[in-house]
Amino acid sequence: MMKIALMKNNNWLKENGYDIDEEREIFKENGVWNVEHAALIIEEDDYKGTGFGKEIIKQSEAWYVARGFGYIEVSTAMDGARHWARAGYDFNPEYLRENASQLIYASARLEAGSPEKIEFDGLMSRYLDGYVPS
Repeated sequence: MMKIALMKNNNWLKENGYDIDEEREIFKENGVWNVEHAALIIEEDDYKGTGFGKEIIKQSEAWYVARGFGYIEVSTAMDGARHWARAGYDFNPEYLRENASQLIYASARLEAGSPEKIEFDGLMSRYLDGYVPS
């Protein structure tokens, strides 16, 4: 299997005032190209919640699909699960069970009753038996 790891510190974005980092790995397995996204981090508060990340996800996905990639796998940091779920991605139930405590711990920074916290609790309830929103 051939793997290409890409740690992007996107200079064009940085030069134009965007503080964004992206990490992904593109590899060929059994003759099929695949991609695993590890992180898409938007540091600047001015760009959070504006649809900027959604557009990056949408354009990346379109590029992968147009080139016949076999699958797109994503990992999330912070509360990224909500954003990928909105884009139509589903959870790997095994990973979610293994990392539930970390995800729930990270969600503590979400304000109780906020749209983000309600969305997070809905996702966790859907995938974790016995999840009780905090």
